[in-house]
Amino acid sequence: NVYAGPYVDRASDRRKDAAWLAAALEDAATRFVPVWRSRSLVRLVGAPGAVLLARESVVGLDPAGAILLGQFQGRPVFAVELDASEPPSLAEAAEFADLRTAGALLPADEAGLLAYARAMVYWRQRHRWCGTCGEATAPASAGHVMRCTACGTDYFPRIDPAIIVLISD
Repeated sequence: NVYAGPYVDRASDRRKDAAWLAAALEDAATRFVPVWRSRSLVRLVGAPGAVLLARESVVGLDPAGAILLGQFQGRPVFAVELDASEPPSLAEAAEFADLRTAGALLPADEAGLLAYARAMVYWRQRHRWCGTCGEATAPASAGHVMRCTACGTDYFPRIDPAIIVLISD
């Protein structure tokens, strides 16, 4: 499974550290994983790979909208959802592709990172409203909690464990 593996240190201890998060969002070493319409930015020409953006490439970054994925290859990495109606032009020889078709072509660690980013963006899209009172939710804990702005109910990403078994007797 190209999407599974210990590729990202999820840095859960940093999610509530406002000073660290602010510094990481401005750090030149930090990379951003753009997700547009559930598609990831990949380079499929030549050596296939994920396209991770530097801070200056992410125009109009809303710090509250960035989702801390953790540390990847020794640097902080955030997922960002792009809301443009047309796919933005962010890198040469790159395109926004569905991971179901592009994932197997990518290095396993990069495919896993892109899948994690897409999953977090998808989860946040589906939890913009409180299931208890119906009011809007706002991101907290570096994007890993959606908190109701009225009643304070917290929503967390689901973990859906699955197993495949073979009955032999």
